[in-house]
Order: sequence, then C-alpha cells, then structure tokens
Amino acid sequence: KTDGDYLAVVNANIGGQKTDAVITEHVEVDSTIEPDGRIANTVTITRRHHGIAGAPFTGSNNVNYVSLYVPLGSRLIDVSGSDAPDETLFEISDTPLEEDRDLAFITASSFKGPEDTDVSEALGFTVFGNWTQTKPGQLSEITFTYELPFTLAWPKEQTGFMDRAKTWIGWNEPVSHTLTIEPQSGMRERTLNASLSFPETSQPIWATDAIEQSHVSTTVKGVRSGFIGLLFE
Repeated sequence: KTDGDYLAVVNANIGGQKTDAVITEHVEVDSTIEPDGRIANTVTITRRHHGIAGAPFTGSNNVNYVSLYVPLGSRLIDVSGSDAPDETLFEISDTPLEEDRDLAFITASSFKGPEDTDVSEALGFTVFGNWTQTKPGQLSEITFTYELPFTLAWPKEQTGFMDRAKTWIGWNEPVSHTLTIEPQSGMRERTLNASLSFPETSQPIWATDAIEQSHVSTTVKGVRSGFIGLLFE
C-alpha cells in the first residue's frame, strides 16, 4: 500500500501451453507530471517468443491476459495493440459452480474501456486487463495510457517576508511524489524501465536517482521491486 503511484504488471497464460518458458518481456513506463499537477502514465509491454513453431509444449501461440494494477480511481485513456482470442474458444462448464465472493466483487465492479479493456477493482487497486498473443519467433506489443486519480500540489510561490525567511532556514513544507513498482512472482525474464518526467520550472531538491533533462529513471529486472521518489520545495 502506498499514497503515491503504484504499478504491478501481472500475466496469466490462458491456453498457451508451456510457452511462458520461452517468453522474454520488456516493459516501458513513462510517467509525466504536468505543470498543473496532473500525472499521466504510458505503459508499453513488449513480449518476444523464442520458441520454435511445432516444438512440444513451447512451440505454440502464447495466449496471455495481462493485468495492470494501478492506484484506485485511475482513468484509462487509451489502449493499443490488444489481441483477444476468438470467443468460440471459451466454454462454459455444464457443472453448476458455486459463486466465489471475491470474483463476484471484481465482476460487479467491471466495465469495458478502450479496446474492450476490462476495467475493475481488486485488492484496493484499479485493474486494467486485456489480451496479447505472441506466435513463435515473433513479438507482440500492447500499450496502456491512463491518468492518476490525484494531482501533485506544487509548493506555493514564496513572495512574503515570512515565506522567504522560512525558505532561508529550511522550514518550507516539501511536496513529494513516488512511484512503486512490484514484480510478478516468478517472472524472471522481465526488464522494466521506468521514467518520471516533471516540468523544467519545478526542479526537485532530491531524487532517488540522477536527474537528467527534467526526468529521473530506474531499471528493474526479474522479481526485484522498483521505486522512484522526488521531493520538491
């Protein structure tokens, strides 16, 4: 749980046999703080299939349902590159099944967003879900663009004598923004690059990583967590 930005990218292999064993994934996260404090994120997921067509278990089409767990209330703006399997491939059980309360809650909160993306609520997060398909020897790419449910309240301009005095002695209340990235358990063949940009007129007084041309970035590999933090005054 975090008061700042959050992202977890979670894949589910649905009928793709054992192809996850030969899939590598690269995730690009571009987060931008606008001058008015709004924050928009673009997440691009590229999956490459290293299997050989026809090979047992790993030579088939990788059918993947990807979910993005983001701060509750985030608004989905656009999705591109989704590739849903044919609806005739899904079967309904003839056996009466008991309804699961957690799944019932997710279903009740779900609606369709751009590109037929499932938008729901789970575990205290908003979840964006859609499909990718990657054939042996090929790659797939899907991009989600969304806006966070909160804005960054920039520090007010220091104009009066008392304001300038507080600045001089370091009593100003700083404003922070963070991005926490959590991995998917067992997802070792993933590299994630996250970049956080901010207006040139609002240079931070502290950052978790080196600042270059009004942005700070970090790289997360495999099952490691990632974190970016900025402090403005």
